[in-house]
Parts: sequence; C-alpha cells; structure tokens
Amino acid sequence: MMSSCIFVLVATVSFLASAKPTRLTTCLDITHSELNSAPNSHYHYLEKLSHYLERELVIINKAPFSRCLLLLEKGEIDILPGLIANPKRQQHAHFIAYGTSQKRVLFYKRGAIENVHAHGDKQGLAVGVLKGEVLSDYERRWLQGKRVYYYSDIERAFILLDKGRLSLLLTNKAAFESVNLPPWVKQHITMDLLPEQVTRDVYFAISNTAYNKALHTKIIEFVEAYSYAKK
Repeated sequence: MMSSCIFVLVATVSFLASAKPTRLTTCLDITHSELNSAPNSHYHYLEKLSHYLERELVIINKAPFSRCLLLLEKGEIDILPGLIANPKRQQHAHFIAYGTSQKRVLFYKRGAIENVHAHGDKQGLAVGVLKGEVLSDYERRWLQGKRVYYYSDIERAFILLDKGRLSLLLTNKAAFESVNLPPWVKQHITMDLLPEQVTRDVYFAISNTAYNKALHTKIIEFVEAYSYAKK
C-alpha cells in the first residue's frame, strides 16, 4: 500500500514538473490604456509571442522601468521586451534579438529652445534620462558636463519638462506616444533627433528561472516567422 502511494506521489510530481507552462509574465512601465495607444510597440510584439507560445500574457501593475529590471533579475517575471543587452543584464537573463533600437530623440518645451542641437552642446543643462537604460558611448559623452537626472516615472519626466525643471529629455519617440499626458502638456512639447544615432539590437530578455532550450527554440521560430514592425 505504501509503495503504491509513493508511486502515485512520484508520478504526480513528475507530471507537474513536465507540464507545459500556461502563463508568460512580464512587467509594464506604462498603464494598459497607454499601451493600447501605442501600436507596434515592443509589448504588442510580446503579445504576439505569447499567442504563438499558447500562453496567457500576464502583466503586473504599472511599475518603473528600473523596478521591471529588478523583477527580471530576481526571476519574479519571465520576460521583458525591447531591452539592450549588456554584461550585467546577461548575468541574470538570456537574450534573444528580434529588431533594432528606435531613433533616439531630445524632447524639450516648445519655444524654450531655438536650436536644440546648438543648445544641447551647452554644459550644465538639466537632462532627464530613464533609470536603468543602457546608454551608447556617444550618449555618455554627450551627457558629460550636464546635470543628469535619472527618472523612474516617464510621465513625471515629461511634466517636469513642461514646467521647466528639465531642459531636455533623452529617450525614444515611442515614449511620448505611449504616455497618458494632459493635452496641454503634449501641446507644449516638441522634439528633435539626437545628433548622432547609434543603431543597436533590441532583445527579449528571459529570466534565468524561466529559460529553457525549448522556450529558446520557440522564440527563435517566432522571430523568424514574424518580423518586428516599427513606426
């Protein structure tokens, strides 16, 4: 009798261990409503991947980008899209490339700066940068001598820009399109391309706890079958 119970227990544990995961967890640094207003985003591409994997995409409540990175590092979420790889991140996750980085832009308050390229060369400017973001060598050189403020909440950064607390905000065009700002704030803000663009690969980052060879193979298949569409 005891041996039968042990057999059933072992069989049950074996079945649970081999059962196919039904969810794919991620983290979002904007709200769900804001995500719906940003077509062709990295998260929409992740949604397509979840359908391909036949898993439910579960997004935790809105969290700062730096918090999302920490959750990935701790293995509390499975995957993050749109990341730039670096050695530190690669210690905690596996990276699979699927596209190239978006254009890097400088946002500023309309009328506050006449020539953003000439103005951007000034030292001591207050410039906002997303906390946890991987900067290119050119961007690090460009920021030298400036007062850099690392923000967690991108909406707050745009509001500070509108209020004149920041002179410039360095980020991607999609950031402005995705956030839910009051109409009068959006009307006050304009942008220009960063003088030098550095094209880099963007990746799905899979936490070490969620990663396995089968998942890696399926994601590669997905990337080859469905290209990432950018604006």
